[in-house]
Order: sequence, then C-alpha cells, then structure tokens
Amino acid sequence: MPTSSIANQYENKAAVVTGWGNLYSGGPSPNKLQEVTVNTMSNSACCTSTAYSCTLIKSSMICASAPNKDACQGDSGGPLVVSENNSYTLAGIVIAGFGCAEANAPGVYARVTYQLGWLNSNIQGSTCPP
Repeated sequence: MPTSSIANQYENKAAVVTGWGNLYSGGPSPNKLQEVTVNTMSNSACCTSTAYSCTLIKSSMICASAPNKDACQGDSGGPLVVSENNSYTLAGIVIAGFGCAEANAPGVYARVTYQLGWLNSNIQGSTCPP
C-alpha cells in the first residue's frame, strides 16, 4: 500500500493490472490469471482528447492505458500496481472503462492514495513491511 496520500499520485508510471476478466470486450474469460502493463496518466491527460469528460474523472480516480492493453469486464476490484523500491505498491483498483482497450478510452481506477486515511484507520493487526 502507498505510504503517502499526497507525495506520490502514481501518475506517468508503468503499472501492472492483473485479473480474470474477459480477454476482449464480450469475449471469453481466461483459464489463467492475465496481466498487462499500462501507463498511468494525470487526470487532465485522461479527460483531454479521450472518451471521458473532465467532470467524470474525479481526483479519487486515476487512468491508465497502453495500445491494445486494458482491464476488461470481470476485472473490476482487481489491482493496479506500480513497482517501487524492489516491491509492488497498490496504486489503483479497477473500477470502470469504456469497452476494453479502446484507443481513446483509458481504464479508470480508484486512486488508492485518495483513500489512505480511511484504509489506515480500518487496518487491524500487523501489516507486511514495505
């Protein structure tokens, strides 16, 4: 989990999405866990020249895309992780998209740093070291 809610927004980073969702829009589900590497972007980049308006993309969200790569139906709730300091950090959670791997419709993720206060106040027991 990220350590700071403001210091790192995980924008303009390579990130990995994994899931069991459809292999393409309306397609079959895979027999094994799938992963793709996408690139995160600022919210202003996400709502400029894409399928989303700037009123739709909130500060609690982060977008990511790569040519012909995306999360798809059935991947919702899955992780978007960024490699840092020789480990992976949860930067986002799959929440939405327009189709799958559409050219001007990045995947939309819940921004984990936006919810760090709530997450940290609800964690019980010990956590894994970073």
